[in-house]
Amino acid sequence: MSMGRPDDSLEPDSCMRCGHRMSVVEETPLDVAGQDVVLVRERCTNCEWEAISAPSILRSDHDLLPAFEPGKTPIGRYSRVVTALSREPGFRDLASDQVAGTLLWYALGTDRADVVIKAHQGYHDEPAVALTKEELFDTWQAPPGRGHRTVTTTDALRVNLQTVDQLRRFAETDKGAHPRIALVGRPCQLYTVRKLRWDEFLPGYELALGLGMFCFGNFATAHYAGRELTRILGFDPSQIVSVRYGDDFEFLSNSGQMKRARLSDVAGFVSPNCLQCTDFSASFSDLSVGRVGGELGFEAVVLRTPRGEELFEAAVRDGCVVTSEAVYDGRGHMEDEEARIVRLLTAMVELKKEITRRIH
Repeated sequence: MSMGRPDDSLEPDSCMRCGHRMSVVEETPLDVAGQDVVLVRERCTNCEWEAISAPSILRSDHDLLPAFEPGKTPIGRYSRVVTALSREPGFRDLASDQVAGTLLWYALGTDRADVVIKAHQGYHDEPAVALTKEELFDTWQAPPGRGHRTVTTTDALRVNLQTVDQLRRFAETDKGAHPRIALVGRPCQLYTVRKLRWDEFLPGYELALGLGMFCFGNFATAHYAGRELTRILGFDPSQIVSVRYGDDFEFLSNSGQMKRARLSDVAGFVSPNCLQCTDFSASFSDLSVGRVGGELGFEAVVLRTPRGEELFEAAVRDGCVVTSEAVYDGRGHMEDEEARIVRLLTAMVELKKEITRRIH
């Protein structure tokens, strides 16, 4: 389903799904980062599609969704997909997210951003901030936590209010010294910073870069959950290339191995705050990066905006990252890789949607 407008003549209070009138059904006052905010829930009078907004601090989806078109493909709108390897010392020694860390360091080092904020270091409100390569490397070694202050908005996209808290805390301490923020986070965090009215809520600051990480919120593939899912499947979850749905889930690995699992077998690996979210690949980012199987060390990069593409191409040109196309010297290889990654990411998106639908 496309999430853009049915036509360009829609009024701000009309439904983005069918074009009929939206009606306010609930207004909830909240304290967000010390500011009184009213969350407004609206429901379409025709198709009952719902949207949640906060007019004082968050943009309307009428402004946001047509610009990013998250429903254009199962993994959102993108210009191309590549696989890449970090060539930056230090980051290459990390177990994961080497390319993402390298690109953020490159953004800092080439004056494309003044600060990197890693959303949700854990279950606390303090932001994880990096101004130098050393700080970024230290920050990168701790895994991001899941935000616990989220509200559901259009088509199960989630606004993450903890991210708003963290940005305000940073600005209050920073006092305008580092106004261009590169933020790295999960889909709900990128969606939130795109909706945020920066001029009103964080005057003097701007989102210089949004780097998204693939969200395994519904199927955690690390630590205990990853080990248990590996035990159930018999292969690493990152090797999943497709999922079939019937009475059970059927998982197919990239080696051709098929494993059937009951919903009850895998539902325990679902994060409660991610149950209603159907984004997986961070559709509202400038570029999304993550490990989704394939050859050791290579990570998938989904290029979405001109800003994200320019950053990536510059990092390649300056030798900070290298693409698999360059390593294997062939466009045919690149096209095969893009097709493989799109298939895998699409499978993960559909899996997330299906398990959300069944649980609710």
